[in-house]
Amino acid sequence: MLPRHEPHSVIGTGCLSAGDCVIINQHRAMASTSSSSSDGEMRAFRPSVLHLASLTPRCGAKILEEKTFIWNIESFRTVVTRKGTLTEGFECRGSRWNIFLHSHGNDVNALSVLFGPVCTVKGPNASSRVCVESSLALAHAEDDTIFTHVALRQTFIPGVTNWGSPRRVNTFDLSKVRDAFSRPILEGDRLRFVLYMRVIDTLGQDLTKTTTTDDCHVYIQPPVISPRSYARYLFDVKASDATIAVKRPGTESVKIPVSKLPLMACSPVFDAMFRSEFLEGQTAGVIVEDAEETPVRAMIEFAYTNDISTNSLSLEYYKQLYNLAERYEITDLPAIAAAGVVSNYLTMETVFELLDFAERYSNQVLYNALFEFLRDHHTMYSEKGWIFAIENGGVGVAKAISRLLIKNALASQGFVYIKAAR
Repeated sequence: MLPRHEPHSVIGTGCLSAGDCVIINQHRAMASTSSSSSDGEMRAFRPSVLHLASLTPRCGAKILEEKTFIWNIESFRTVVTRKGTLTEGFECRGSRWNIFLHSHGNDVNALSVLFGPVCTVKGPNASSRVCVESSLALAHAEDDTIFTHVALRQTFIPGVTNWGSPRRVNTFDLSKVRDAFSRPILEGDRLRFVLYMRVIDTLGQDLTKTTTTDDCHVYIQPPVISPRSYARYLFDVKASDATIAVKRPGTESVKIPVSKLPLMACSPVFDAMFRSEFLEGQTAGVIVEDAEETPVRAMIEFAYTNDISTNSLSLEYYKQLYNLAERYEITDLPAIAAAGVVSNYLTMETVFELLDFAERYSNQVLYNALFEFLRDHHTMYSEKGWIFAIENGGVGVAKAISRLLIKNALASQGFVYIKAAR
């Protein structure tokens, strides 16, 4: 039996109010005895928290501790303009932890969620890493059936990682009525923020093989790859012997200096292009007409370094990067782009659109991650939501729903009609 977690005060400007803090124990919601708790508070768990709490952790790992936090945000505008920051502290696994909710850099259309141990874990767990699975939700202040949701996994290693990376929760168009919802999430500048987290037992795992401490999402793991040694030559004109020209309608062409060697080393397509007797081989130039400069530069950076320094690309830019990775057959870049899409933009509202996008590619790393998300969350959609997805979705959505039906995932809900693939 877990100890009762008492509500904490909120540190900030007074625009934020603390709701009841509740612990999920044995997969059932248990409200604290605070007089402010209500059935409405408990219903807020239904869409995002209770469902994740009912799922078995990855690899059958044991749940060591579970906590749920609810905050009622009375002035969302104050939070996103950086005039207010929600801060909450609590004890977990022998360490003091903090949670921060604030605007994501200069992007007023997004929130950053940051949580982790204040100091290195001490006590009986000092020799083991702390793995946390969490579910985040932004919900309507009064109607818990209207929400946007994202799940993630974060791993902390004593002496290596004391803080987690910020998690970007996209809030674009929160004031608009989304498909399958009757009202917008944000009304009257008020909404509810819910965080459910559980600590997973990772004892017995070989930490010496762990080279990354930031698993971007419970549905996809970014590849662990060694860095390349060309970083200091990135975008160096004097070290370049070719160009990639980005041409977009209505804009001037942008020529990016590149070296052939890193591109040829990571891509058989670039290798063939620069060796050929065709235009690219003769002029040492490649023209890209269906992508913006930012994702093209990200692709080049990956070719030089095996990494991407920009972690906050827009969804469209991540899509373009995924497309570039597929076209030029760049190993590991599709997984990097897919991890960016999943960790930053995968919600119950975007999964169907993303399924249609990802289905057309031969590399199915993104599609498979999206399907796992849909499989885990399919019971949270209303009949109206499923009908909308079936009638408006494309081939990717049809295939995903077909797979669910084959696995009897939706049979009990009576969804037996599948739209013919277009």
